[in-house]
Amino acid sequence: MEPLRLGPSVIVMASVSSSSVEGAVLEAFGTPIAEGHVRLLDLVFVDVLPDGELWCQEASSTAVRLAGLSPLVPGLIGIDDVRQLAARVADSTHLIVALFEQPWLTKLSQDNFNSGGVVAAVEPVPAPVLNAVLDLHKTS
Repeated sequence: MEPLRLGPSVIVMASVSSSSVEGAVLEAFGTPIAEGHVRLLDLVFVDVLPDGELWCQEASSTAVRLAGLSPLVPGLIGIDDVRQLAARVADSTHLIVALFEQPWLTKLSQDNFNSGGVVAAVEPVPAPVLNAVLDLHKTS
């Protein structure tokens, strides 16, 4: 069978304190990429303006490239994706929206596809939820 060009991916939205994203925030996104844990497919900076309107910019600055954040397929994150995600946050918020592909999951997906199957769902569990469940198990 023909290889899949991309594997299952996850969109990550992070709220940041300033529309001028640099330093530790970019490094936090860059480290798992540099270590080969994920591939960055797309990266968009979003400002949710006071009136709820959105200002979006594909990541292309020098600081982004220096942090090792060169999206492989810019443009995959669409405005509809951004609107849906931004609806979860307050106005006047600055966001980074990243689309990550997970290499181990890509291999699983390809092997499954070659056998006639498909990875039917990949559901992220937010860290606060997972940690709350862990705390419940510790106390029981």
